Amino acid sequence: MSARPESHGRYVLANPAFCEITGYSTDQLGSVMFGDLCHPDDLETAAEMFGRLKSGAVEETDAELRVRRRDGSSIWVRQHRTVIEDEAGEPLFYLCHTEDVSERRAVEAAINVARGIADDALRESEERYRLLADYAADMIVCARADRTRSYVSPSCLRMLGYTPAEMMELDFSTFLHPDDKQRVTADYGQLVQRGGAVTHTYRLRHKDGGYVWVEAHWVATLVAPFADGTGLANTVIVSVVRDISERKAAESKIASMACHDALTGLPNRVLLRERLEEARLFVEAGGSAAVLSVDLDNFKAVNDTLGHAIGDALLQGVAERLLRCVRQDDTVARLGGDEFVVVLLGLENPEEAAQRGQTIVDVVSEPYELMGHQLLVGASVGITTSPRDGILPDQLLKNADFALYRAKAEGRRAYRLFEPSMAVDRQTRLETEGQLRAALADESFRIFYQPIVNVTSGAIVGLEALVRWQHPQRGLVYPDEFISIAEDTGMIVRLGEWVLRGACRHAAQWPATIRLSVNVSPIQFRAPRFVQTVCDALDASGLSADRLDLEITESVLLQESAGTLAVLNELRELGVGISLDDFGTGYSSLGYLRSFRFDRIKIDRSFVGDLLQRAESEAIVRAVVGIGNALGIATVAEGVETRGQLRRLRAHGCSEAQGYLFSKARPAGEITALLAASPGRNWGASTRISA
Repeated sequence: MSARPESHGRYVLANPAFCEITGYSTDQLGSVMFGDLCHPDDLETAAEMFGRLKSGAVEETDAELRVRRRDGSSIWVRQHRTVIEDEAGEPLFYLCHTEDVSERRAVEAAINVARGIADDALRESEERYRLLADYAADMIVCARADRTRSYVSPSCLRMLGYTPAEMMELDFSTFLHPDDKQRVTADYGQLVQRGGAVTHTYRLRHKDGGYVWVEAHWVATLVAPFADGTGLANTVIVSVVRDISERKAAESKIASMACHDALTGLPNRVLLRERLEEARLFVEAGGSAAVLSVDLDNFKAVNDTLGHAIGDALLQGVAERLLRCVRQDDTVARLGGDEFVVVLLGLENPEEAAQRGQTIVDVVSEPYELMGHQLLVGASVGITTSPRDGILPDQLLKNADFALYRAKAEGRRAYRLFEPSMAVDRQTRLETEGQLRAALADESFRIFYQPIVNVTSGAIVGLEALVRWQHPQRGLVYPDEFISIAEDTGMIVRLGEWVLRGACRHAAQWPATIRLSVNVSPIQFRAPRFVQTVCDALDASGLSADRLDLEITESVLLQESAGTLAVLNELRELGVGISLDDFGTGYSSLGYLRSFRFDRIKIDRSFVGDLLQRAESEAIVRAVVGIGNALGIATVAEGVETRGQLRRLRAHGCSEAQGYLFSKARPAGEITALLAASPGRNWGASTRISA
């Protein structure tokens, strides 16, 4: 901390540290004389220092004196002054290094007070030091070997809420936090016996009942030893106690940030690892535990369509719901994205873990109202139990992930308990992913087509494109074995584009009366260039837009937004038809039909298959057909396999149908012959043409 006063005593330059000591800014010091900062009692000392430098008697000098701050208070400083001369040997300016020593002087004063020094020559100095101690920001305490106090500075009132008189009467141990009492008391005893100095960090009880973190510097000094040489009774402990609550709070916050997820406040991977280790010890001691891997279904669609702000709000809502599903000793952690892990302790059996898994699925899957949007997302849960499935943290996490993959593969929005065979399935899935990427690069796929017929006339009115994977070892692989993998990995976008281009190219060779239907994955639909992809496929093939029908599922509309409807309307403006596929299997909200006028509604095969056996299925089919007819929307029944089903659909007024009754899916090379052989048939009275 330095300042440079001119020879006549005016400051011309000061660094920030000197300004902090004096309370003046650099500009203000420009008008302050050197003598203005000196305490009146120390002016003589300062003048003597300055005079010796100015006369050339010495080139540098040291002294301790008091500096008067701008607010009128005084503090003790140590100053080291050096003269800087010009080429002629005349003083050019004086460099002064200033150090704040008020805390040390206060401690020394307190020690002198504790010793009871009564020497007249020191009495005046003692009073000055006591004044400094009384006004110091830190609390200064003088204590005896038996922990009674001979002096407590007034700052104790601000720090702990007690007056000095109250502090003098209370036993030291009553102030200590229970967790610190044994350590601090033992160290105090050693300091009394051995002397020296030590710095401690501990908690002191505030008068309001709370605790304050403090850092205390203890100095032990021997006043006068007893005759027996122990010196215990006359040992004095001087403590300078500083409130470090803000620093501790900051450290705690930093530590918490390192172990907790910033978005949800849940434990992150670091803290989860600790909790899993605790669970391992709990199991080794005879307890039980379960690890649940929780993943949201269709979360990416929320981020892509509604933005990350709503996605973040959804994750916070999911975190709150998960916490409601567990007990105080359990753990809910977020690993990133929409991945959560739940650790449950003390379960009776795996069935209890399964019940908790179902509860999580049900609670997390309830609708969310966020920023004016109603969101519907499901949850898939994989469960592993310990010690049945292992005890090591990595093993349990891996097992839970295996079970999660099975839950997703089998339809999502469900839980599955770990089974050893799942590890093999996961390895097979990873191998399939690699093979699928290679197949996509090599275009090792084939497009098959299944006819759609008019229920009344029997004529083929359209063909639905269905993709097959031509695997080098397994032969022809059906979509249910690889489409979910393509969706999870994002490969569905490229695959969907390939199918759309190829199908449009094939359809351009068919009669103009035949419509092409192409399935569109929700992920493909939300791709940024989807509309342009459709335009490119139509332009490249020359197919008329009104002959293309895109089939989307309800999951596209789960997060109904302006962006979703904008894409649908852009497609409609192109002339492309839009069908709502698998109606009746999802949420089946009639609001979808109100927000956008679809060209067709497809009735899922699960209802058509039970049409003649279950009254409920027939009621659903009749209701869907009725809604379609009332709104002027054509209805298409999937999975028609018998003439009885066809007659019942015709009776209910269904528009179109497809299924094995008419034909299985056929390769592109057979479609021209198929269309030529069946310009219009009475399917209800004749055999089907499929093999």
